[in-house]
Amino acid sequence: MKKVLLIFLMVPVLPLFSHGSEYTILSDRVVKIEVKYDTGEFIADADVIVFPPGQKEAQYTVQTDKKGIFYIEPDREGTWILQVRGGNGHGMRINLPVDDSMLIGGRGTNRLSLLQKLIMLLSVAWGTAGTVLYFRKRY
Repeated sequence: MKKVLLIFLMVPVLPLFSHGSEYTILSDRVVKIEVKYDTGEFIADADVIVFPPGQKEAQYTVQTDKKGIFYIEPDREGTWILQVRGGNGHGMRINLPVDDSMLIGGRGTNRLSLLQKLIMLLSVAWGTAGTVLYFRKRY
């Protein structure tokens, strides 16, 4: 019974570990992009898969440095897709529009809202309670 109580005490802490991510485009032409979690922590040493406009195959892969920065050089207009994947399994997808002058700029975010965090908390609590009650009744 003490284990069950310990699990329920830990459940409210779980949403604190969930976070979103954000990026900032720091230059144009040769694009310097900084990626980080919404906590401010950089997404360091992450793989970035670069998909040119209209392509389903990756053109190349780059890696972020310790400060979450990587560079790409778009060679045509259209929407470039960048998939950032950190070593912890978290990451983001960036849709990077490039116009015919090859100028780029902007910022974006994938933050989780309070409602999303609340739904995650309730889902984990519901699943934990169901699992505990299932095994408690059987054994």
